Amino acid sequence: MAKDGGFGRSMSKEKRKEFERQLADEFIEKIKSGDVGAWSSGWTNLGGNTMPHNTKGRPYRGINTIILWLRGSDYNSNTWGTYHSWKEVARKHAIKEGKFELKIGRDGKPYKHTTEWYGVKQGESGTSIILWKPLTYKNEKTNKKTGEIEESIGMTMLMRVFTVFNRDQTGLPEIITETELEEAEEFNSREKQLENCLNWYIENPNRKVVKTGEMLVHPHPKAGEKHTGEDPIWVVKDGDIILKHGGDRAFYTSSRDRIALPLREQFKENARYLSTKGHEIIHSTGHPLRLNRALGNRFGSEDYAKEELIAEFGTAFLIGSFGIQGELRNVEYINNWASVLSKEPRFLITAAQRAQKAVNYVLEPWVEHEAWRDQEINDLREYLEGKEIQITPMGLNRLHGDLSVMEEEE
Repeated sequence: MAKDGGFGRSMSKEKRKEFERQLADEFIEKIKSGDVGAWSSGWTNLGGNTMPHNTKGRPYRGINTIILWLRGSDYNSNTWGTYHSWKEVARKHAIKEGKFELKIGRDGKPYKHTTEWYGVKQGESGTSIILWKPLTYKNEKTNKKTGEIEESIGMTMLMRVFTVFNRDQTGLPEIITETELEEAEEFNSREKQLENCLNWYIENPNRKVVKTGEMLVHPHPKAGEKHTGEDPIWVVKDGDIILKHGGDRAFYTSSRDRIALPLREQFKENARYLSTKGHEIIHSTGHPLRLNRALGNRFGSEDYAKEELIAEFGTAFLIGSFGIQGELRNVEYINNWASVLSKEPRFLITAAQRAQKAVNYVLEPWVEHEAWRDQEINDLREYLEGKEIQITPMGLNRLHGDLSVMEEEE
């Protein structure tokens, strides 16, 4: 774990060039990986500074803003600080929470010794940022005419490197926003169905098609038997997608197989929340384990715009399947799409085909799952029809909510 002492770390000329090269390479890699370019639209940003800033609220500037934007894609917080600055913040929080003991120091005076560590977590890796500090120096020069030594004041810029950590890398609790959010409106029946479908996909994103005559595999109810139906069916495989709510951005990161969304309460309408969630889910169908589309395109490139067009079409198809009307979320890409389609008119059809394929990948297994569940319920109803069910006094008390009986069992 890197810890900075004093005013950062100095660098030799060679080390400085190496650092600059590494920084440039990381920037290029992030751009190519598609991890940059997450934006927010259609929801309320939470309170606080949305720019990367230090523990005192002062925004970072210049290249450090870019560095922390790049590194911050995995965090919800925009607050960064050195190990020692987080140590001080953690100490104040521990005292505020009463996690301290009074002890006597070497000078004989009492002090508060904290008993809980809220600082940077063990094993966390920091992010290097740079700071240019003006440095004045005295310059002495002999006057050739008079022979006297003349003094002048010069100034240069001194480069220092600091290691900083995001607030999410500490043991501090999440900051409760001061922005008052209205309680999210209840889903109507169609919205609830779509939400269930999206959540089921997130929990079961990996699946394969089993054709007639092929062997069914776990977790299909008839695993080990051959599929005898005329039409191919979907069989879910192990694995899930990481879904994280919180923050002011919505994006999908294929390298981590992770979807990040703002809180549902930040959206003004359920349709906006569902369309945003659906948009990122359509992106996730392009993962190599699924439909294997090219996701790692440079932000702003034609290929990037193509994937966004697929995601927009897919979102419209998906939520439209549930009778919900959405809206175009990424209007800033319209010019890119116009440029792409003017050069490659065929891609309009291609984008729609790929979008429909992505929607089928999300929707069809869920429909089959719901059909299986409904069949199981019907089978259970038929089994219980006409049968008498014996309920013991203990069971009757449970049905009536007699908690005292449950307490006795405990």
